[in-house]
Amino acid sequence: MYWEDEFDRIKRYIYKRISEMKEEIEQEINEMLGYMREPLYSETKPVLEEPLHTIYETTDEYLIILDIPRANEASITVTAYNNLLEIKARLKEKIDTKKIGYRLVATELEEYRKKITLPPDADVSLLSYQYKNGRLYIRIPKEKR
Repeated sequence: MYWEDEFDRIKRYIYKRISEMKEEIEQEINEMLGYMREPLYSETKPVLEEPLHTIYETTDEYLIILDIPRANEASITVTAYNNLLEIKARLKEKIDTKKIGYRLVATELEEYRKKITLPPDADVSLLSYQYKNGRLYIRIPKEKR
């Protein structure tokens, strides 16, 4: 019967150690997730609201193209001040980011917002824009020298 007592003692030790390890692992995971959550997203400002953009320069103008799919064309505003271009556009309908595959950004996207710094020779008083096929094309002529 001695070996049964020894077996029970070993079994209790293993179960106790497994329980301690489980608690340590859960604590480490919670700390890790808490650390990761902070920089990856904010519940008040989703990462996805800032659309992708490209800026092209010709001899006469700057052409800025923004990808803003599903935007409501009537809600698009383009404002320029202090060599800064600010673009806002509401979406036709809210997008639940979980449904499109984003797991870390759990929010509903309602509008696009973007600020772009312009070169000093951009003449914002003559800017024009056009929305076509989910893209916003902004043309800003260069100042005549």
